[in-house]
Parts: sequence; structure tokens; C-alpha cells
Amino acid sequence: MHLTGNFNYLHNRMTAIAPNHTLLSGDLVGAKLIANSGTLLSFAKHPSSTVQILGTEKACFRALKTAHATPKYGLIYRASIVGKTSAKNKGKMSRILANKLSLTARVGALGEAPASGETGDDTSFGQHCLEKVERRQEQIDGIAPSPIFPKKENIEKAPQYAPQPSCNASTDAVAASSTDEKAEKDEMKEKKEKKEKEKEKEKEKEEES
Repeated sequence: MHLTGNFNYLHNRMTAIAPNHTLLSGDLVGAKLIANSGTLLSFAKHPSSTVQILGTEKACFRALKTAHATPKYGLIYRASIVGKTSAKNKGKMSRILANKLSLTARVGALGEAPASGETGDDTSFGQHCLEKVERRQEQIDGIAPSPIFPKKENIEKAPQYAPQPSCNASTDAVAASSTDEKAEKDEMKEKKEKKEKEKEKEKEKEEES
């Protein structure tokens, strides 16, 4: 009787304080997570990476000091959704659950207060998150097919704009005529120089003779 009374009290308190958070983690695990942080507001301030390893502070710091692998999960390991996952995927599943728990805790701590006459136990957001977590758990364990994303090769690239040079017939004709005139002038200069050289050579020959 004493245990059932405590369980009922815990269930009523958790559903009143954080209904969405309780729906994902359960009464006992959710209460331990909040108690480890102190309050629901302080728990909501934690990032999902911290939520994942809450309860393993000593082991985490010991691993950092000795340069060993840090723990993958803490109190969140006792959640039912993590327990259903296979052993090799428990770390991945705990990371996904920690992400959703941080969101539901922020909704419970920072959400709007219920109006007068409302119970305040709206669990629509928690139910939506739970469905996503369960679907992802089935995909990880191979029960459900994983979503198929298009490959980069099959994605059509948007056509790139290449500016084409504008052509103007009048300016092009003027440019062509100017280049032709320069070429003719160069040829005339070369011919004059050749003639002058030939005349100088002839004069030198006459003087020698």
C-alpha cells in the first residue's frame, strides 16, 4: 500500500508539472532527471547532449582525466524506449530521446500557463514527439524501412546564368575599320624604310666606284 501510494503521488505530480516530459521518459525516470538538475526550469536549460549523460558526472570526469571513452548515457538508459532498442543502438537511441526530452521540458517550463477551467495536462506535443521517437527506433533496429533520400547525382542542378556579350554592328564595323587602317599605315612605313635603305646602299656603291 505504501509503494502504490507513493507511485500514485509521483504519477499525479509528474503529470501536473511536466506531462509531455513524463509521456516520453516515464514517471520515475522523468522525476530522477528533474531531481538531478534541481528544478524543471534548470533541466530545460540543459542542451540535449547534457541531458543524455545526466547522472554520470563522476564517470564522465573520470573518463576525461584518464583519457578514456566518455559514457554514452546516464539516467536516460532506464527509459522504456531505450530498453526496447538493441544493445548496439542504445547510444544512438538515447541521443534521439535526449533531444526530444529537452524540447518537451522547455515546453513544460516555458510554455503558456493554462487558462481557468483547463486541466493543463495537454500532451499533444509529447504524443507527437513520442511517435517520432518510436518510428525512429523501429528504423534503427530495422523493423521499419528507413526514409529514402535522393542522391546528389539525381538532384537536378539549377541552370546557371551566363551573361552573353552584347554585339553592336556599328561599333564593331568602326573597330574593324580602325584596325585595317593601322595595318595599312604600318605597311607603308615598312616600305618607305626599305626604299631609304636601298637608296643609301646605292649611294655608297657610287662613292666607292
